[in-house]
Amino acid sequence: MNTTTYDDESAYIYSLDVIEWINELREEPPPAKTSPVFPLWEAGRKKLKALEGLARECESTVAGWEQGALLIKDSHFTQYAIELAEEREPYNPNTDRPLNHVDWTAAAHELQHGFMPVRFVGSIFWAPRKAQI
Repeated sequence: MNTTTYDDESAYIYSLDVIEWINELREEPPPAKTSPVFPLWEAGRKKLKALEGLARECESTVAGWEQGALLIKDSHFTQYAIELAEEREPYNPNTDRPLNHVDWTAAAHELQHGFMPVRFVGSIFWAPRKAQI
C-alpha cells in the first residue's frame, strides 16, 4: 500500500494513509511567498482541503475509518471482488473450478451493497458502510 501519495491511477485508498497525509500537510510550515517552493506548498493546501473533505465525509459513515478502512476505486471494484474470492479459494483459469464460471461484474455489484460510494478528486470510491443502529 502506497502510504505517501495518491494519484489518479490508485485503485485503493487506505483511511489511515489519509489521516497521516492530513497530519503531515497540517504540520508543514508555509515558505516565503517569494520562495520557489511556494507553489508546491499551495498545491499541498489544495490537497489538504480535499483530504479533509474526504475524512469529514467518511468519519461518521465508513466502518472502521479510524482503525483502517480500504476505499476501492469504482473502476477496480470487480477486480477487488475477484481478489476477495481468491483469498478464500485460489483462482486457477486452467481448472474447472467454480470461480472460473462466475459473472464477476454481477458479483461485484452484489458485493457493493455493503459499501457506500464516496467521491474524491473526481473519482468514485467504494467504502465499507457503517452498520445502521
